[in-house]
Amino acid sequence: MPDIECRIAESMVTQYINHSLSVDELEEFLDHISHCSSCYDELETYFIVHEAIQQLDEPEDGSVLDFRKLLDQDIRKSRRYIRKKRWFHFLAGLLLAVFAVLLLMLLIAAPVVTAATQPVTVEAAARTKTKLKKVKGKYYAYENGKKVCNKWRTIKVGKKKYRFYFDKKGRAYQANKAAMGKTGVLVKKIKGKYYGFDYQGHMVKGLRGGSSPAYSMPNLYFFNSKGVYDKKKTAMYRNAAKINSNATQIKKLLGKYKKVSVIGESCFGNGKGSDVVYVYDNIELSVFRPTGKDASAEIVESVSQRY
Repeated sequence: MPDIECRIAESMVTQYINHSLSVDELEEFLDHISHCSSCYDELETYFIVHEAIQQLDEPEDGSVLDFRKLLDQDIRKSRRYIRKKRWFHFLAGLLLAVFAVLLLMLLIAAPVVTAATQPVTVEAAARTKTKLKKVKGKYYAYENGKKVCNKWRTIKVGKKKYRFYFDKKGRAYQANKAAMGKTGVLVKKIKGKYYGFDYQGHMVKGLRGGSSPAYSMPNLYFFNSKGVYDKKKTAMYRNAAKINSNATQIKKLLGKYKKVSVIGESCFGNGKGSDVVYVYDNIELSVFRPTGKDASAEIVESVSQRY
């Protein structure tokens, strides 16, 4: 803080004694007299006169006052007053700054909250219901009145949800029921992976009988939990299901059958035996069961989709 001139300091002496200086003026005055002996002496003179006059109005108690000591005490008291005022102003400014920052944060946060919640509302509003329609035996999906093309869709049919894929003309991939029955599948390649679809266009999982071209001879296909064709497991089932092979392995892979039917005498092999059909969830296994003294294990005749 720049020092004041002696002339100004001398004019402040009376104001100091009367306690009428502002905080800034008081600080300037005290800083000046701390190193200006002339102005300090001026203050001391006026202070002593002022205190002496004040004492005239007080009843005498016999004590002798040290006016210089009283002045030093008054100056220290004034210094404490300045520090107190400065600290108060600092705290007030700090609180004001904190309040301003909080207010600014609230103003900034308000649009952020709105922006964060807005997409949820928009997304919910933009969520389109997919409608499945059957036209002349073919299934199509519509959204906002337009066909869904070259896309997967999960659609609820009855109480269940099924996965469909719609080609470039909006038709769902589906097996030919006349050729493949209710459990057989049409196998199609979509973005580098093979999937199977039944006669209703549902993507399938697990072991199925199916074909790639709609009317070709069916074969076994295995699809994993995501519906993707599993080449390794498919090969395992096909090897075990080869015609004229021992039926033990394929029966073990297929597990518990739902039904078994003995057809009667067979024309398979030497004719000494019966045709037997094991029915599973989606597969039918036909075997030749030999009879007689030298009968061997059952022999695979065919494995196909369940009709």
